[in-house]
Amino acid sequence: MNDYSLYLVTSSDNLPPGATVESTVREAVRAGVKIVQLREKNLSTRLFLERARALREICQPPVKLIINDRIDIAHACGADGVHLGQDDMPLLDAQKIFRVGEIIGISVNTIDEALAAVKAGADYLGVGLAGRLEPNRSQPIKLLVWPRGVKAIRDELDRLNLSTPLVVIGGINSTNLIRTLYGCTSNQFYYARRAESPIGVAVVSAIMSSPDPYRATQKLQNMIQEFEAWLRTPEGPFLDPDVTLKLNLAASMIKFHEKTSTPLVHHITNTVVQNDCANLALAYGCSPIMSSNLGEMEDLIKLKAGSLVLNLGTFDDNQVQAMKLAGRHANLTGKPVIFDPVGVGASQERKNKANGTPPSVCSSHPFDWEILRHHVNWTTLKFRYYSVEILNAVQMSVIKGNQAEIASLARFNSSGTSSCGVDSNGEVEAPDVLVKNLARQELCIVVMTGKTDWISDGMHVVRLQNGVSELASITGSGCMTGTSIGCFASMIQPEVDKDTQSGLLMNLKSMHQDFGGDTLIASILGISTINVVAELIHQSENEKSDFGPNNLVSNYFEISMFFYATRMTAEEVLSMAIHCTCDTYILLIRMCPLFPSENANSGQDMFITSNGTSWKRINAEMNISSVFFHSDAENNFPPASRDATIE
Repeated sequence: MNDYSLYLVTSSDNLPPGATVESTVREAVRAGVKIVQLREKNLSTRLFLERARALREICQPPVKLIINDRIDIAHACGADGVHLGQDDMPLLDAQKIFRVGEIIGISVNTIDEALAAVKAGADYLGVGLAGRLEPNRSQPIKLLVWPRGVKAIRDELDRLNLSTPLVVIGGINSTNLIRTLYGCTSNQFYYARRAESPIGVAVVSAIMSSPDPYRATQKLQNMIQEFEAWLRTPEGPFLDPDVTLKLNLAASMIKFHEKTSTPLVHHITNTVVQNDCANLALAYGCSPIMSSNLGEMEDLIKLKAGSLVLNLGTFDDNQVQAMKLAGRHANLTGKPVIFDPVGVGASQERKNKANGTPPSVCSSHPFDWEILRHHVNWTTLKFRYYSVEILNAVQMSVIKGNQAEIASLARFNSSGTSSCGVDSNGEVEAPDVLVKNLARQELCIVVMTGKTDWISDGMHVVRLQNGVSELASITGSGCMTGTSIGCFASMIQPEVDKDTQSGLLMNLKSMHQDFGGDTLIASILGISTINVVAELIHQSENEKSDFGPNNLVSNYFEISMFFYATRMTAEEVLSMAIHCTCDTYILLIRMCPLFPSENANSGQDMFITSNGTSWKRINAEMNISSVFFHSDAENNFPPASRDATIE
């Protein structure tokens, strides 16, 4: 099988002084590159052939030499294959010329193109991370793919059991390599860690323009190998998920209360809530800063450990650029990034154009920018585009939103959900499915707030039912929830060498290490703390006939600081954070091959309580928080997200 993991594409442009294409390729091959594509757009046929023959001498087996576009050159120099674009010779005609066993790669940008190429027999697919970073009205954008579009292609191929390798290309270097690889990872990651379909990266300037191509290649190679080793490492079994979750929650709360430093929680947020979020971070014993100054983004991210909270409530150009810049640096250092896509589903028009025809910028299909401009209001499109742009540029640790916002991002059919400004009305159907799907789509923790809060890491779904109705009447309460999550997440940034660009990988290892990974735990604690504090206020004020949102606001920070200062024991915190009306924590497990049990048949529901009480003895009307393990079968989920009658 050919090794596409690191695919070198040559370029004569921007070679360092004294270097040649041949000398650079020689060093890259010596460092471990197994496939090289010769791409020359401006050479005559004679010079092209001379260079191809020179590289043929360098690229000896097992190294493969691929020629871009020119089938005649590939034949003449004895290359191992050719790479063709959509406008080049059709694949079926090229196969008539090439010998059996020679490699033919095809450039694709959509799911349809990918399926057609695979059906025709392509050996691998090249996908360009195409698209201008900024929409420009005067220059049409023909294709927008990015890692999330590549992932959509990979997901569809895997769904059809097609294992044709994908090779992504487009400005990839050591600073965005892990983000690209992880962003392109398919949903197979959640089913069977060993079954991940191959994704390779094609690099050009990261090696060709390097003064030391050998070391540059080694660095990329080491990062790829470390990522792939982690990606294919299955999760270890855990005997008692109930105990695992409780222990992890308790340990994280104790660690947070006993911290000896003040983590920096950097906000790029809307102007309405800056003061409230800053005060809340202080109440939690963290150090807040509110800055969107482009010139200091890198310095602030590297200043000290903490987290980054991005809030799209203010979506001017500078704000979005600051979010992307800060987010990229946060990824490099492993700093958790919490994203609140405020108002992303604020209008039916926006949802229609984002999810209907013409295709949205989230789609894996290309769209004609000029056509799209005539179908949707520019401001509306710009708002929607900003969310997608940020999600493509930055790997999020947590996405938090209300039902309308989460449904909009998930491209979910939310006919029962409407949005008024940035508020959510109505209830989505199957909220467990919704958060799980978006978690898998964006490869991060997803938090959906509402009367019931839902959290998923793509494998597990947690339901939290604390809080008071008055929270919905407070401006910025949702934004403050993002701050709360950011404060708890500020404790999980790994210690990394800032020169290795390995921070994101270490963060991912923490996120997916086992059930109850650090980021999932931080999200649960962040939401539960907000809700429990609101309940404390409600309990202390419930004798007042005029209790309402104003009482909640006036008392919130006082109670928050008391909550933090008194250092409530982990048991006290968790007993309130999990639920306030039931002293037994219930766990519902959907048995499936991933979680075998001697006591249950595959597909059976098994109910476990922390004190051994049988399910039938638990009052069905109790306010119960649950954790669901979803079966791998598509849309085959336990019914616990809906009210059930217990016989």
